Amino acid sequence: MTSTASPDNRRRAYWLKTLHEWHWVSSALCLIGMVLFSVTGLTLNHASQIEARPEVTTLRGEVDDRLRAHLEQQAVEVRTSRKGKAALPSELRAWVDKTWQIDTGDGEAEWSEDEVYLSLPALVAMPGCG
Repeated sequence: MTSTASPDNRRRAYWLKTLHEWHWVSSALCLIGMVLFSVTGLTLNHASQIEARPEVTTLRGEVDDRLRAHLEQQAVEVRTSRKGKAALPSELRAWVDKTWQIDTGDGEAEWSEDEVYLSLPALVAMPGCG
């Protein structure tokens, strides 16, 4: 007697095999997700134990009288109409680049009565600063 599998049994075996493969694939994806979730949870819950020290560099300088007058005019406008936040004028960006070789980009600066604060990402190898 020869036994041949009926088409129904072959189809059933194919789907069981496919289901079994997908079960392993989905389990592997879930495992990866759980590991990533646990790592982020550890870093968030134990942030005080992970050493990190911010590096703050403060640079001070004086601009010429013409640029100072232009900045004073613009500062009044920025504080009143733009709530104290505006990009640096192109003349000031050029002065900063010439003085400290720093590209300030187009980011917004915070303007107060006596200073302009510009937060920049870490500046690597700034000549003349230290």
